[in-house]
Amino acid sequence: MTMSETDFKNWCSESVKKFYSENRSDPSRLYKSEKFFLEKINLRKRSILDIGCACGGFYNIFKKLYHEINYTGIDVSPELVEAAKVTYPEADFQVSTPGRLEFESDKFDLVYSSGVFHLIESEWKNLFREAYRVSKDKVLIDFRVTIKKECVGRIQLDFYGAGEKNYAVYTVLNIFDLMDYFHALSPKPLKISAYGYMNKPSPMADIKIDEICMAFFLIEKGSGKNSKTAYNIELPFAGIEKSIRERYL
Repeated sequence: MTMSETDFKNWCSESVKKFYSENRSDPSRLYKSEKFFLEKINLRKRSILDIGCACGGFYNIFKKLYHEINYTGIDVSPELVEAAKVTYPEADFQVSTPGRLEFESDKFDLVYSSGVFHLIESEWKNLFREAYRVSKDKVLIDFRVTIKKECVGRIQLDFYGAGEKNYAVYTVLNIFDLMDYFHALSPKPLKISAYGYMNKPSPMADIKIDEICMAFFLIEKGSGKNSKTAYNIELPFAGIEKSIRERYL
């Protein structure tokens, strides 16, 4: 993942730290696409890597859901990581350098990321490949998707309406392009599941698309011995699962 100095500073602002310190730290605040998967996966006593952990709110969510977990949170912002360490001193938080994940392969039972991958452009492919590499079982990550052509805009990181001029990229991927990418992972995924719903882009986003699918994807890692990938696709596009199955026969 590449990130300019300006992009990096945008994620280190006081308003970003304030927002992520005050939000997204309790299971009651989960999006329905997050709940769909997290209520099905048993992560008790399992190892979790949270990419883009911000101020550590998801450590608290995982802790409340599963009680006993081995959690590691990483973020590119030293300010956010420091805030996470203060709030949750018992957890492991680390500053990550944009690029390669500094962990051995097959280290974590689950690699998780929420609200991150649509905020980077083409570099998301390298970051996802790294997430898949360090996972020994599952990767659960959200994307913004459409059946139309990929669309890239930007989002203003102005969480409190103060007119701040901090921006990040805002990427909406074509669903078939994304599935092609998943299908080409090595080793071949054992199963790909997806769940999502239609919504308008964030009101802070400047992007030329009226409605997008907010979707989470659960990629179950194969052993290298499976020749086929199973699919369970619950996305609001007509005939999408049939189209995907036929695409990879």
